[in-house]
Amino acid sequence: AADADGAAQVAGQALPVVRVERDDQRIASSCRLEFPGTPIIDVNGDGAIHIVGNDLVVDLGGGTLNGRAEGTLPWDRSGLGIVVQGRGVTLRNGAVRGFQVGVLATACDGFTAEDLDLSGNWGAKLLSTSAAEDNADWLWPHNNDKQEWRTRYGAALCIERSKGVTVRRVKAVGQGAQNGIMLDRVDDSKIYDNDCSFLTGWGLAMWRSSRNVISRNAFDFCVRGYSHGVYNRGQDSAGILMFEQCSENLIALNSVTHGGDGIFIFAGNEALGEDLPEGTSADDPRAVSCKGRGCNGNVITDNDCSHAVAHGIELTFSFDNLIARNGLANCGITGIWGGYSRGTDIVMNVFDRNGVDAANPGEQAGISCEHAGDLLIFGNEFRNQGVAVKLWWDEDPSLLRKAWALSNGAECRGNVVAGNRFVDCGTAIQLRRCEGTKIGRNDLEQSTREVDFDPSSAPRYDRPPLEATGRRMPTDSEQRFAVAGQRNAKQLERVLGERTPIGARAARGGREAIIITPEGPYDWSRPMLVLDAPRRGDGAHHWRLLGDAEVRGTQVQGRASLDPNASDLKRSFKVYGTPGFVSPYRLLVSLEGRKEALVGEGVIVNSPWSARFFSWTKDPREDLDGWRRESEQGVTVDIPAMDLRYGSDGPSQIVADEKVRAASLPKERFGMIATTRLTFPAGRWRLRLMSDDGVRLKADGVTLVDRWNWHAPTEDLAEIATDRPREIELEIEHFELDGHSVLTLEIESIPGPLPVPTPN
Repeated sequence: AADADGAAQVAGQALPVVRVERDDQRIASSCRLEFPGTPIIDVNGDGAIHIVGNDLVVDLGGGTLNGRAEGTLPWDRSGLGIVVQGRGVTLRNGAVRGFQVGVLATACDGFTAEDLDLSGNWGAKLLSTSAAEDNADWLWPHNNDKQEWRTRYGAALCIERSKGVTVRRVKAVGQGAQNGIMLDRVDDSKIYDNDCSFLTGWGLAMWRSSRNVISRNAFDFCVRGYSHGVYNRGQDSAGILMFEQCSENLIALNSVTHGGDGIFIFAGNEALGEDLPEGTSADDPRAVSCKGRGCNGNVITDNDCSHAVAHGIELTFSFDNLIARNGLANCGITGIWGGYSRGTDIVMNVFDRNGVDAANPGEQAGISCEHAGDLLIFGNEFRNQGVAVKLWWDEDPSLLRKAWALSNGAECRGNVVAGNRFVDCGTAIQLRRCEGTKIGRNDLEQSTREVDFDPSSAPRYDRPPLEATGRRMPTDSEQRFAVAGQRNAKQLERVLGERTPIGARAARGGREAIIITPEGPYDWSRPMLVLDAPRRGDGAHHWRLLGDAEVRGTQVQGRASLDPNASDLKRSFKVYGTPGFVSPYRLLVSLEGRKEALVGEGVIVNSPWSARFFSWTKDPREDLDGWRRESEQGVTVDIPAMDLRYGSDGPSQIVADEKVRAASLPKERFGMIATTRLTFPAGRWRLRLMSDDGVRLKADGVTLVDRWNWHAPTEDLAEIATDRPREIELEIEHFELDGHSVLTLEIESIPGPLPVPTPN
């Protein structure tokens, strides 16, 4: 950091001052920069400041390079802040914000970035809401050989094609930004004492980067695609992302909590190779080229990877990795997902309450590994898991065709589970279509069953051999465990840094602390109003006040009111609309010590629908009239809102009406026809219709949406415009074929003037 007076020194000499006043400022010698109070926009997209030369020290003097005016939305930030080209350059002591990429260093062996605040650079607007996921939010980290990551997703700091790099005490926290530190082909480098948290993408992203030390960093709340109790997707966000053959890295003593995944490691598309025709030999050159490829030989130790939306650690298609002494609690699916892993040692970790369902159905577990071979699961502690360890083989044709699978094998074979402690677990070990699994001595405390296996997966028990004297000798798994412990201790000697990030954000709690807004995860640094997911059968809007603040007063503007009986008016606020109307409103919450009120805006539709639910035998895609005739035998009830999130259930499970429940309607091949009459105020109105399967929406008999087919959950948009208040009849027809089902309708206001009518 700089001295108290802001002066920087190089070899005992004060750095000359250079004032930056324009785009494309070139820096070719060591100096201290001064910045104006106004933004410097990177007009041509190649960098506002260019540092060119070797062995330079560039000190930002504690100032800030701004690429956009204060208040610019994250997705409107653009350009490159500082571009570095040269060996041995040090960049330090200041802030860069308002760009798509804050700092870009290319071909910069020996580069050092230290004491920088790179918060507030680019981030995408998130389209998922508390009520429903939007698939457009999914990231695609599988391609980056053409710099797709930084050009599509931005970064606080991106380093490319370099070695011997040091990144320390760099901050990139919140403010709607997407990514923190990005390493593209960076080897033999040191990344420590950084904080890249509350981001919508990745805290640290590594591509083809090996032999690096990543220690004592905070990569917390790097997450998207989550609504507590509604859906947990993660959408490929992660605290640490390692793709395409990142090997021999040390990942130690980092806090990587509340991510989409905590740590997400994938061998990469190049490692997997191409799809090969059936009958291809393992000696085929295309298969041989993938032999042994992966993210191999990494050591992941002493990290906290708890509270992940999906997996605490995901490690796939890779060899000889060590996962030791990590905390993995309260992850939404699994603590560790290790599909197609080979030779991985999972030792001395602590697993607790992973999976959203206490019974751990499906893939939920402490450890879940499909097609994994030669794993050592030893010396771990599992608590409160319905199933602690799941190993299985299944039909996976799209992956089994890959050159990697042919060359390296895809059997679930030769795994060892021994020396573990299972406390308050249902089943300790579950095996399905596994070969040659060894079970050693495990301790079970208040746990129901040690091993659950199918007929093809009978395990072998790893008993200790005896010497001729009768003295017990160590088993093979115990010897391998000892070697893993020695390897881990040796690697920990390489740890760098002084910070202790683990536990620093523990007060935030579990996954319930993940609140996603259009600008990303809420960082708990300021008061904020958030709209909760709709409550079934409610028809009102429920707002919560987050953060430390005292309420001075509340007000609702528009055709809506506060419900004083359901709102404590300090932390929660229930807003209901006028019956029979589309009710736009603004909720204003005044806080002590703040001049401006917090504002929540929305549109409430408070009108019951007359809905007829029925089972059908006539396929509505082929015989619509017959399907409609079958509806006449259905059950007609009023429902308070068009908010039917069936999932894998049907009307009799989710509609709160005794007649519908008594009808025992099926979970598949059911239909619904519903109508309501709504008064729309003058203006333009957008109708958001989410459906799975077929749906048709009409307004006063005019078809607005016609998606009359089998489909996955899909959103359709329609518009209604009226120059005066007007009552309109809405009709929805919906059918479900099979599997998942959903039907919701939301109405929102569209700003701007009414469209000009087209002359006849």
